[in-house]
Amino acid sequence: MRLPYGPVAAAAVLTVCVWTTGYGAEKPMEPKSYSFPAADELVDTGPAWRKQMDDSVVFGVQGDLHSDRVKEADMQRIYADLPKVGADFVALCGDVVGFHNGLREAKNARRPVLHGFGDHECFEEWGYIWCDENLPYTKSAVQVPAARRRTGTVGWHQEHPFNMMLTEMPPTEAWSGLPYWWSMTYQGIHFVVIGGFKCQPVPSFYLEWFRKDLEENRDRTTVIFTHRIVFEKGNKWDNLGKWDEIVKANPQVRLILYGHYHYAPEPEQKPFDRIGNALALAVDLVSGIPKGRKADDEMHEIGAYALTAVNRDGIRVYMRFLDRPTPDGSAVLVHHEAFESSYDPSAPTSFSLPYVMTAGSRHYAPAIQMQDTQLRVWGVEREQMLPNPVFAEPGMPFAAGDGVRLEPMAEPNPLDIPKMLKLSVAKAEGSEAEPAVLATITMDLAEKGKTERWNTGTGEWDMGEYMYDVLAIAKGEKGRRVWVVVETLNTDGSIEGRYVRKMTMSGRQNAHYIYQGLGVGWNRSTKTWIWTPGPRGKEDQWIVEKQPRTRESTQVRICLTTPDRVAAPEEIFASVFVYTTEGFYTVPTGGRSDDNPSGRDWTRDIEVEFGGKRFGERQTLRDGQCATYELGDVLGGTEFGVVNCGGSRLALVEIKGRAPALMRHQIRRIVKQPDGSFTAGPVCEGADSNNPAKGVTKIDFFGSAEFNGRPVRPKMDGSHADLGEGDAIRFGK
Repeated sequence: MRLPYGPVAAAAVLTVCVWTTGYGAEKPMEPKSYSFPAADELVDTGPAWRKQMDDSVVFGVQGDLHSDRVKEADMQRIYADLPKVGADFVALCGDVVGFHNGLREAKNARRPVLHGFGDHECFEEWGYIWCDENLPYTKSAVQVPAARRRTGTVGWHQEHPFNMMLTEMPPTEAWSGLPYWWSMTYQGIHFVVIGGFKCQPVPSFYLEWFRKDLEENRDRTTVIFTHRIVFEKGNKWDNLGKWDEIVKANPQVRLILYGHYHYAPEPEQKPFDRIGNALALAVDLVSGIPKGRKADDEMHEIGAYALTAVNRDGIRVYMRFLDRPTPDGSAVLVHHEAFESSYDPSAPTSFSLPYVMTAGSRHYAPAIQMQDTQLRVWGVEREQMLPNPVFAEPGMPFAAGDGVRLEPMAEPNPLDIPKMLKLSVAKAEGSEAEPAVLATITMDLAEKGKTERWNTGTGEWDMGEYMYDVLAIAKGEKGRRVWVVVETLNTDGSIEGRYVRKMTMSGRQNAHYIYQGLGVGWNRSTKTWIWTPGPRGKEDQWIVEKQPRTRESTQVRICLTTPDRVAAPEEIFASVFVYTTEGFYTVPTGGRSDDNPSGRDWTRDIEVEFGGKRFGERQTLRDGQCATYELGDVLGGTEFGVVNCGGSRLALVEIKGRAPALMRHQIRRIVKQPDGSFTAGPVCEGADSNNPAKGVTKIDFFGSAEFNGRPVRPKMDGSHADLGEGDAIRFGK
């Protein structure tokens, strides 16, 4: 259809000035010219189109803001445009980068924001390039007392891997108020928000939840928001096929929108890829649509964004121009997926919120009121590769160095490990050039695990191998230096890669730790294989050195050493763990043994407390197994947590039910009044909270209500608002 106000010249040129920000000041780039769509490519966005949008679930989609890639002003223009097109919400498909940017978007938006998490949120979560070398646990304990342990610490901090094992809530979940993966059914359409990882596979326990979530919504048209598309090249592991199988087995999944790509995929990259019935589309949409658009004509550079509408006759994806050719903007139809959808504007809104938790961790129910609430507790399987790391079985897996006696010993430690390795050192003659070996252990590198299988190709986009994480903690006399040397060994015993991580003890009352990833990855910018941070003693740098191939070593040797001269007898306590990398949620487990050759363990003796009541009956649950409990109506701010959890020491705790409004960021306690209305109380966390979202609570409305006496409903300003203490909410019947 043509525009009612006349044609637009096909050769009209849009000139855009583009800036980029490095670590210093902004620097201007050359202006970019882009041919604006011809008139016959534009849809008629007049009254009929707007009426259609009003009778649809409409949402804007953006990804990869990256602090400086998509400017705040660009996003403000999108937020200002959403009311013009009848939008219900906006979805951010990961890599917002930085909790401050996420909160900025929450502040500026005029519609509910569905925050997805990407690989850079994973970076922020752990900061694993900057893994700490010498952090005494007492420092962590001072910074994160028990009262704060649901909030996590501020992003890019060295303590995250260790604190997560101590019941810390990841900072990303803390500032967002929602889990990494979750789903929502809104006006009959089911939406699934999938968090992304860096180069890690999707954990199997999330896949099991995902499978169940889709099975329970088989009759609902489903849209998935994610960051790195799960079948993306370079990230192929055993669960690749499982993810595909789940989607293919659920033909109601019709659209997958993903970020990560900072450009519009070229036709040869299959921009209209499919998994079963589902169309997979990057949020920067497609090069060549409109005619003349190149792959590097990024949406924000040309004043456009992705806009999607789901109504009874299917899904339409538009390229929405903000203010051209008129101030009211225009749109190009990129794709119409025609089918009879499950759109039903009268259907209630419901949520499914699965949180990964460990013993001692806490969350707070984010819905103002969730009705017909179910609590589901899922098993979580994990694997730890080192034999018998907590000495649960007889035997000594470590070999002692000269002048050292080894024995397992019960010793207080922050990870609650039943036994640590006691090293009784009679003497040692170490130096920085040649540290003395105190204890050593060698293990085979497994080439197949439960979920952490990397592809074995050697192409430019292949990672080519397993990635491993090594965790070691140690305690000893003040000033004693303990170095952990990690070496990958070839079949002939030669060393392929060597990592040295350094700690200085501060007394037996303190525990120090190191956390080291090891492996080889492909560097796209240098076109070389490189070791991950840490080899040759340069622990905190990316080593951009040519590597002729991906890792070929078949074993890893871990040595506890000291560069010091020990003249008098003394004791050192240590524990070592090795994991196939998972990005986060690493906790100590029992390790490989004759009875458990895989090194896997699962949720045991689980007990969950919700609103003061206990659930779980100390059951044992494996991946895909869950226990379900009916909770009825649950008020916002109700506390729930894991009281006890053995085995893998992790559980997936899910709350699901109907709710017309959701709190975001810091959760408040909600009080139900005698007349059926609700009042927002204080935030659930104490005044000492270090939540990055401290002081920020938003409320998102997905149904009709009154907010402080004013009517509010979806598609109108006020559906995304600040929520303060004393604010009143009343829902329609």
